[in-house]
Amino acid sequence: MPEVIDYLFLTNYLIKSYNYSATEAAGLMRHVRHMNPENKKALKNWMKGKGMKVRQVSGVTAADIYEKLGYNPVVSFLILDWLEKEPDMATMFLVTPQIRPVPLVSEEDKKRVKEKLEKCGIEIPQEDKEEADISDISCEDA
Repeated sequence: MPEVIDYLFLTNYLIKSYNYSATEAAGLMRHVRHMNPENKKALKNWMKGKGMKVRQVSGVTAADIYEKLGYNPVVSFLILDWLEKEPDMATMFLVTPQIRPVPLVSEEDKKRVKEKLEKCGIEIPQEDKEEADISDISCEDA
């Protein structure tokens, strides 16, 4: 039997707890409706107070995404769902230094994604140990 999610509760939660507009929250609910049934079940379990570590995809839980990257719980479950549906794209998002500095996926997954991207002629930027000085760059230079 499919999980029944209280979309109104989640919408109000996002609006009240994370200052989402009604339109933004409704947009997320469209994505929640299309989640994998197992991920919906995990989201519902979180809503019942059972925590975020119930389900793991590629070694990552929604709790990892929430705690290490700072996404709200609903978005954390959506990213977990994306990781299952499109592992290469989601992994690239999670490992790209300019987007997410905290690695959540294995070195093996990083290598697999890097090899696929290189075959397509796309290079993942290397993580710089020092932040680049961009003080001399302005919009007028463009």
